[in-house]
Amino acid sequence: MIISGLTIFNFKNYSGYNRFDFSLELGKNVILIGGMNGAGKTTLSESIRLCLYGNKFNGSPMSESKYAAYLDKMWSKSNLDQNMYIEMDVEVDEADKKMNITIKREFSRKEFNSNKVSEVLTLTRNGIEVELIDKKYWDYYLQSIIPAHISRYFFFDGERTRDVISSKESGEYLRTAIRDITEISKLDTLSTDLLEVKKRLLRNDIKPSVKKKINEIEKSIQK
Repeated sequence: MIISGLTIFNFKNYSGYNRFDFSLELGKNVILIGGMNGAGKTTLSESIRLCLYGNKFNGSPMSESKYAAYLDKMWSKSNLDQNMYIEMDVEVDEADKKMNITIKREFSRKEFNSNKVSEVLTLTRNGIEVELIDKKYWDYYLQSIIPAHISRYFFFDGERTRDVISSKESGEYLRTAIRDITEISKLDTLSTDLLEVKKRLLRNDIKPSVKKKINEIEKSIQK
């Protein structure tokens, strides 16, 4: 996935409309973003993760109340009466074909001066909603490209590298990231699902042949 453009509207210190062109030129494949402390460099990486992952932007899903409180703090203080949104132009490979899509995550207050926020995710291509990637399954699609826990190692402020690799949470974060990218975490899900199936079958007097098959699958998962 290649990011070619980013638009930030009323997010943190980016008040109003702010557009960044990340398109590459032949022989120039690096984009450097610089600025004084407090200029908004960290906000750029944060906005990218929020646009992609929503309430999972930090790796794990946030509760509805905590997510609403976070969004409330991120709103540009000078435009509290307006919507807030982040929009990204990205190039992805879909079925061996490159496709340019626009991801937009827009937030609006249900009531003025309220932290109750509604969120709308849209995926479009040339202004038309993308059919190949259903937004209902966007999380699953994105996990196959860059799992949320791994995103911190892709989108971060260079000045805060130490926080990424040596903070109190970094060990657990890295452990979860490795489990996600190696798909070991899927084994946990399979094991939990299999246990539930086994419980239901046992309640219905499971057949010996079925019980044997389940035991074989459990051993395979454990291995």
